[in-house]
Amino acid sequence: MDESCDIIDTAQLIIFVRYLDQTKETFVEEILALLPLLGKTRGEDINKAIMDFFDKDELDLKKLLSVTTDGAPAMVGSNKGLVHLLSSNASDQTSANAYLSFLKEKENVAAIAFLTDIFKHINDLNLKLQGKGKLVWELMSEVKSFTRKLYLFINDVGSERLHFPNLNKIISSDSEIDVGQYKTFITDLKSEFENRFADFKKIENVVEILSSIYSLHPDEPTITKKQNKTKYQNKKTIKNSRSAKTTKLRRISSSEDDREEEKDPPCMYCEEVYSVSIEGWISCSLCGKWAHNSCAGIDDDDDEVTHICEYCQCK
Repeated sequence: MDESCDIIDTAQLIIFVRYLDQTKETFVEEILALLPLLGKTRGEDINKAIMDFFDKDELDLKKLLSVTTDGAPAMVGSNKGLVHLLSSNASDQTSANAYLSFLKEKENVAAIAFLTDIFKHINDLNLKLQGKGKLVWELMSEVKSFTRKLYLFINDVGSERLHFPNLNKIISSDSEIDVGQYKTFITDLKSEFENRFADFKKIENVVEILSSIYSLHPDEPTITKKQNKTKYQNKKTIKNSRSAKTTKLRRISSSEDDREEEKDPPCMYCEEVYSVSIEGWISCSLCGKWAHNSCAGIDDDDDEVTHICEYCQCK
């Protein structure tokens, strides 16, 4: 549920529902209602509008299992918030007993722990995409970075689970829990993100030009992708030569594979190699491994940053 004002400054409450369609055996998301809120928009006012709607259409409130809001005080207040008021109206001991029975199964508890971890990452991304003064290339960078991190999450959920602390606590006490379903969930999530933000790829080159518009000369031709790649590589070379906090691409090794990786290192998060990238790169000051600035959450223009990767932070 979320509340916003329309063009004539009337508050409108929009209600989405997610339910199991037993005929199709799949979950469905639909808009349930768009309710005008005439007057105040307190928790009790929103609750009254919802209760009137449920009574009018003879909907059973006891079938309501959970409520998702934007976290505003009117929604989540402990005494007069909408969630508290709806919980009071929809309280059902039978449902509570069924939920407690659900929690007795270790697989179900593990699923809740996994969803808690993965939605924390999604909520963190959501916060980064909000706020005033956000530029389009900053938003695209955050989405691109998160999509790349999903590759990391797929591997991590089946190994050390550094990014899934709640799930790790459950699995540590019961190693028989199958994590394959969680890998499938993240893989599907990655595909959903790629499809949802597919239009970003269509404007990627334009956005890259806009992000460096003040460094362009009006008489110069449009920068091609190859020229932009060379520009980033040269920029990184200059950074490496003047910043004592950024190490050079070198590792002590005697094998051919290591020498090859030394010339063309992969990003520690998404595994894309340096030679095909057009972005800035940075190395971890502890382990020495490299990553895209966007994957590491680093601003390309920050010459003095010292980066410690997520792996080293979790050790």
